[in-house]
Parts: sequence; C-alpha cells; structure tokens
Amino acid sequence: MAAVREFKLTSSGLKHNIIQLYDPVFSEPIYTCDVPKFNGMATLHQGASKNGDIVGACRNTKLGGDVKFIVYHPSTTGVSWIDMKNESRLTKANHFTFEPESPSGELRRLQWRGTHDVPGPSRIDIAHLKLVDTATNEVVARYIHKPICWWVMEGTFEMHEDLDAEWDLKVFLSCLAVLKYISLVWSCNVL
Repeated sequence: MAAVREFKLTSSGLKHNIIQLYDPVFSEPIYTCDVPKFNGMATLHQGASKNGDIVGACRNTKLGGDVKFIVYHPSTTGVSWIDMKNESRLTKANHFTFEPESPSGELRRLQWRGTHDVPGPSRIDIAHLKLVDTATNEVVARYIHKPICWWVMEGTFEMHEDLDAEWDLKVFLSCLAVLKYISLVWSCNVL
C-alpha cells in the first residue's frame, strides 16, 4: 500500500464558494472549484483560478437522488460521465457507490461512506467521509471536514493509493459530488 498523501481543501464565499485543493509540497492550488450555493453544479478548474482549464464537473440531478461527475480529457476533447448511486436515500448515512475504471483498465466498485474514524474532537460530523473498495474493504481515500465558521470551511483530503493523476481526479471529483449533495440535501455548509 502506498503512503497516504494529504491535500488541504479550503473553501470561502457567500453566494459562490471558491474551493481550492492544495498539494502539501507546493503553495499553489492544484485545482480551483466554483461551487454555487443554491444549485447542484460544481465546476473544477486546473490551477489557482476559476479561469484555468476545466478538468471536471459534478452535478446533483435531484434532491435525494443520484449524483454524477464528469472527467474532461483535454487530449481527446471527450468526457467520461460517471454515475454515483445513492445507496442511502432514506437515511443520513451518505453511501454513494460508483464503478470507475482504474488505470489498469479494471472496473472497481467503490463506495463513499460516512466515518467517525478521524483525529481530533469533532468525530460526529456528517461530512467526514471515507472511500472504500467494496471488494477488499480497503480505504482508498478519506475526507476530514474542519468547519472554521459558517462561511469558511477547511478539510483534509487523503489519497491512500498512488495510481495516476486521472485516478486522483476521479476520486476527488467523486468526493466533491458527495459533499455538494450533503450541502444541498441536509442544508449544512460543508462546501
């Protein structure tokens, strides 16, 4: 198993949140995301600005329903839609299952789940998430939510696998889609 890589996620704004994902080695953001507060869309841009190349997006199709995200392939000008099925429509469990293609070409069944296995005093938070490979029950990624105040959020995004940049992007977009769902459906400010 690869060493856990940690990325800092920051969020600020009133009508539109600007979310940035920072690599711990560099001080510049890897991605910047524009997230409108009151609709289900979020667009992910490369680099430190909303003017960077679009590399992906996520969309919540209806409240309480499934979500999907897109990975843009600039070299082929194509898109790859990935659907995430809400396995917990009637509970606050936030279980979302999807089957992305790994860099080796195999389909993997992954599920975002809530978790309380986080460091620090705020273990009871519906925005703490872990991504689990359902075949092996191994953790692929984890998001630890850290609210600062009602309009500013921070978090730590952990990658437990080191496959390739596109895999990292798929995993991050899937996390972003689930966090956007939690923000809309449960009316809490996690993005």
